[in-house]
Amino acid sequence: MEKNGFIDTFWYKNKGQEYGYTWPASSLYKKEPGQRIDMIYTKNLKVINSLVSNSLNWISDHKMVVTDVEI
Repeated sequence: MEKNGFIDTFWYKNKGQEYGYTWPASSLYKKEPGQRIDMIYTKNLKVINSLVSNSLNWISDHKMVVTDVEI
């Protein structure tokens, strides 16, 4: 992806921060290590903000990545 000019929106807006794990999102997989396996990539768009939602209302074993871009 990077070789073709795409950027990972979360790392672009949150450089140097050691969080952002998207899996596991709940206590169902307590023994599994935290991983960031959900990403949003973009190319040629201005990234306004990007975050990993810790919302407890989201029913999934993954946390949601939310990115705002300027079109």
